[in-house]
Amino acid sequence: MEFFEWVSAIQSGFAITQGGITLNQLYICFGVAGGILLLGLVLGGAALQTMAKKANIAGAWMGYLPFLNTYFAGKIAGEANFFGQKMKRAGLYAMLGEIIYAALNALHIVVIIVLSPYLSEMNQNGTIIYDYVDVPASLSWARDAETPVYALSYIFQIMQVVFFFVLFMALFRKYYARSPILMTVLCALFPFRAFVLFAVRNNTPVDYNAYMRRRAEEYARAQQQYGNMNGGYGGYGGYNQPSGGYQGGGYNPPPAGDPFSEFGGSGNSGSTNGNSGSTNGDDPFSEFGGGNSGN
Repeated sequence: MEFFEWVSAIQSGFAITQGGITLNQLYICFGVAGGILLLGLVLGGAALQTMAKKANIAGAWMGYLPFLNTYFAGKIAGEANFFGQKMKRAGLYAMLGEIIYAALNALHIVVIIVLSPYLSEMNQNGTIIYDYVDVPASLSWARDAETPVYALSYIFQIMQVVFFFVLFMALFRKYYARSPILMTVLCALFPFRAFVLFAVRNNTPVDYNAYMRRRAEEYARAQQQYGNMNGGYGGYGGYNQPSGGYQGGGYNPPPAGDPFSEFGGSGNSGSTNGNSGSTNGDDPFSEFGGGNSGN
């Protein structure tokens, strides 16, 4: 859930600029992150609604709600690929991982707030450390739970990221086939998915495999054309010059005094037909659109 990523980012800003963070500043982090979350829900919901309309998928209202928007994104993405295996419910698994991760983070925040009055600064061998002092027995559960809850939140965050990669890779292969990995990284590793989805919402969904085949065919044609145009130079491919330099298997030597005239060299600068750099009036690079400057 993006809320906790934004809280962490803002909290890090306070820690870097002020060397730490107070409880009041933590509440400021919550407020700013909450505002960004609401904006993201609106933009992300509008994006998913637009995509669902194109795909004739009902239930677009789910795109505006936390957790359910992840599930709905999975419905739009369709079948995903999980390490070579087909996955039909990537959105469901990603949503469940997101819920558990959010619950653990919320519990960790509660523990921090409950124990904050007992947090004290101590000097240990010249190093400033922070620890809880005089915690009452009624709150011992909070102190005991802080470390394992924090560790579990990281474990489920990794699980969430894995399922997000699977989900958004399938989604952006449809809606941003040019670079699905980039968009997936922005959505899975960073809290930008609402803004990324909004940016590509009007794209027409494509078949990714067909798109890649078409790109490969275009590349092969371009390579073939390049090879045909350049195959004769240097004795490869039997290129026939328009002026008859290679005709009928024979070789007509260039005029004396210009060893590079067959390549359009500038040794004979005269022009008989208005074409600069060619004594026979032919441009050896005319197939490239070259230099008929006198017509």
